[in-house]
Amino acid sequence: MIHLLFGLTFGALLAWFIFFLRQRQLRLKWWQRVLGVILAVYILFVVELVISFLEEGALRGALVIGVIFGFVGLVGGVLVWRWFISSSKKSLRVAAKSKFSEFRSLSPEPSESLDKGEKT
Repeated sequence: MIHLLFGLTFGALLAWFIFFLRQRQLRLKWWQRVLGVILAVYILFVVELVISFLEEGALRGALVIGVIFGFVGLVGGVLVWRWFISSSKKSLRVAAKSKFSEFRSLSPEPSESLDKGEKT
């Protein structure tokens, strides 16, 4: 039963992540998707490993495995998340700058006659 609940929770978090990316209009490159899938499978593996240790009654083994592999997964998750979001934000800033420069180039330049104080 715990495996079913964990699977449902994992699926819900995955769906939330996809909607989060779409809402913020962030697009992941192919290698970012591959890293994300590897990290998700790793986290799923660690949690299932801890659950299976707990079902066997090996509390100390579950704790040791959970702390060691969980810490590695947590650090990896934070690094991958920061890497995804920082690269996506940079691409959004570049796109925003190009739109702003486009807007500036379309705006009318002040005429020379207005600078000299003459009225047209």
